[in-house]
Amino acid sequence: MLIIYKHNLDSIVLRNVLRLLDEAMILKECLLCNHRLPWSLFLAFCFLFTSNINIANAQDLPPVLVAKLGSWHPYTSSNRPEYRAMEKLVQKIFKGTGIKIEFHYVPWARAKKEVLTGHADITFPWFNPKDVEKDFIVCSEPLMRFKEFFFKLSSNQEFSWESFKDLHKYRIGGTLGYSHNKVLKQNGIDVDISKTVLANFQKLELGRIDAFPENIQVAKFVLNSHYKNEKIDRFTIDPKPLVSGGLFVLLSKKKPYSIIVKEMIDERLIAIKKTPEYEEIVRPDIWGRMGQ
Repeated sequence: MLIIYKHNLDSIVLRNVLRLLDEAMILKECLLCNHRLPWSLFLAFCFLFTSNINIANAQDLPPVLVAKLGSWHPYTSSNRPEYRAMEKLVQKIFKGTGIKIEFHYVPWARAKKEVLTGHADITFPWFNPKDVEKDFIVCSEPLMRFKEFFFKLSSNQEFSWESFKDLHKYRIGGTLGYSHNKVLKQNGIDVDISKTVLANFQKLELGRIDAFPENIQVAKFVLNSHYKNEKIDRFTIDPKPLVSGGLFVLLSKKKPYSIIVKEMIDERLIAIKKTPEYEEIVRPDIWGRMGQ
């Protein structure tokens, strides 16, 4: 018996249903025509078929997906609607599907844990989460591309690097919880870790570090929130990126519908990226001076 979802039938679901029908007809023809299938192949085919049925017909897609995330201005925010670029993008992805997104703001580590244990459906945005693929379903399409550059004092003309070996002679800062700390330490760099991005800019001013990595948009937000224009000009960016990759959605492996939701996100996100609205969402004109 075919079950049609209560929500708007997404092309992902339709393709799954059609694939199941094709596989069922092949199996039926093999049995009716008395084709002699090897026993191991027959068992494998039955397993694949029933697995796909579970994926396509597991449960009705839920009317609400619970998203757990933290505040990371200007991309996500618990209390500033103008700094919710990623939330707006995710809402756009699910527009017209019949699925609503509930955003719950918690510390980032807790957000990941609650999705891992099945107490939430999704969490985002996570940078190049290759190391967690065994624990989560990871979307293939990134919400956006992401780079981090070294920030330094404009008066520091000596800082320059082409390889990690060049960084050994500098005092490098980092921000607690960021993946750049792991990248630097894996390459033998001692990292002076601060709790906030603002603390790193303050360390630059005090001469306690020579440079620290950060995304340009995040750095602009911090500088425009805490510094006057003349002070912002004291800082500059080294042109070589330290890390480059994407920001992704993670889904819970505990939810039977996560595979379909993942495919839905990937397909719809690809389509959204082809529209002018995508750039308006992920790069709103709120950043201020640096780099303009």
